[in-house]
Amino acid sequence: MQNFPDLKRWLNKGISEDPLMLHGTGIESVFELTINGRLPTGVIGICEDSSLYEYTGDRLFFAPVTSRFKGKKYETLAKMDKSKCIDDAKFYAECDAFIDFLASKLNCKTAETYTLLGYLDVGSIGWRELKKGLKRNGINVSKREMTSFYKQARKRKGVIIEPNESILELSHEVALDDSCAIAVECPNGLDKKYIKGMELQGEVEKRLMKRFLKGKLEYKGFRADKPEYY
Repeated sequence: MQNFPDLKRWLNKGISEDPLMLHGTGIESVFELTINGRLPTGVIGICEDSSLYEYTGDRLFFAPVTSRFKGKKYETLAKMDKSKCIDDAKFYAECDAFIDFLASKLNCKTAETYTLLGYLDVGSIGWRELKKGLKRNGINVSKREMTSFYKQARKRKGVIIEPNESILELSHEVALDDSCAIAVECPNGLDKKYIKGMELQGEVEKRLMKRFLKGKLEYKGFRADKPEYY
């Protein structure tokens, strides 16, 4: 059952003046959180010859406000103020939203296809290489279709989610490969009790959320093979 009171409260709260840390993701993750009570993590890795995105597995990654973290455990954290924290979260929210939309349109099923879309997001792959890679994974799409999907995907900006301080009771650490991130262990997804507020980043997200709240948007469920990039 959709728990709209929780969702409405999170949206009304938005992002606070003094956040602990922030997580950027696509709106599909928010729908999943609303319906099932947990913010999903990534569940698959990437192809062996790519290092653009990392498999997040049982973890969620958050951009922290460094001044909120004290002690030796956090001494390797890069210095990040609220502005930098928000910028990082926005970047990953937009990235995830872009990939999510294209993956759903193309019906992506493999790790490699998500990685290819990641390369497309940062502009490091051309049409021929992309088409070849998608075809290798059973996806056939014309340049015209892909151009249309791409333009739509670029309108997606994602969602920024702020956890409450209770999240620190979960196992967490400074990400080993990213001193600008806190990795939180949540193998079954992050329980809704740890959510403080959220902010929609784009007009498309606002329109989709409005329809969702009114029961006019059919959400068919979170794909089990979707990777999550904080």
